Amino acid sequence: MKKRSAWILKYSAVLIVLLFYFFFYNTSSISYLFFVVSKPFIRAASRTCMNTERIFLKRKERSLLETENLGLRELNARLQVKNEELMERLRLFKELSKEIKYIERRDSYYIGTFNIITKYSSFGNTYFVLNGGKKDLIKNGDYITFHGFLLGRVQRAGYSSSIVEWIFNEGVIVDAALFLKENNEEYTLIGLCERRKEGMIFEFLSPMNIKVEDKVSRGMTVLTFGISDTFGSGFVLGRIKKLSQRRINRYSYLIEPAEDIYALKSVSVFRKYSDDIDE
Repeated sequence: MKKRSAWILKYSAVLIVLLFYFFFYNTSSISYLFFVVSKPFIRAASRTCMNTERIFLKRKERSLLETENLGLRELNARLQVKNEELMERLRLFKELSKEIKYIERRDSYYIGTFNIITKYSSFGNTYFVLNGGKKDLIKNGDYITFHGFLLGRVQRAGYSSSIVEWIFNEGVIVDAALFLKENNEEYTLIGLCERRKEGMIFEFLSPMNIKVEDKVSRGMTVLTFGISDTFGSGFVLGRIKKLSQRRINRYSYLIEPAEDIYALKSVSVFRKYSDDIDE
């Protein structure tokens, strides 16, 4: 028992000496012990700070890229709008250059070329809206053309837009003519174009010495004659489709449109010289 107690005292003394040595005499050992113990925590904290900094920098870089991308999108949208405006002006210029030879007329004067905003149908009739109105000197009764084709007349002119009724609508009557040749002689068959149940009809009286059915064939052009106070002369109204009815020397031919109005984007507006331009 005494030996055991002596060994305990001996080892306790050695432990006290070692602790005294490490904690009170050898400060470098304490530092080393602290370094060994805290090294994993320091590395973990360093990695956490580095990762946090990377995340912050990535978020900042992403925010800058998103801001720059948004700016580029806005710039691209503005450039696209400018490009569309330039293309529209170029298209109008091309349309106007084709319309020049139809502008200088003896019976009508040219008001301007305007875009078609929209087209719609109502009760079997077709209408389209122009982006021009009274502020552009357009008024009710002006007639609409496209490259020499008669398309309609202004039904109602507003301040900045106008409603146009198609020439093939019900209730529109146009004086027209068909030009024929017989034995080296030219004949002008003058009549009226009016929409009926079967469609647009060109009706005229023919001289008895002309064989109309032999001379008139599908695809022949019917032109406006210009007697009325509304429409100018020489515009293409439509093309002969087939014979609808004959009563002695009175012929009725069904005609079809010469131009697809649903494919048009712009038209020209004219007014007969006999019309009063004042409202």
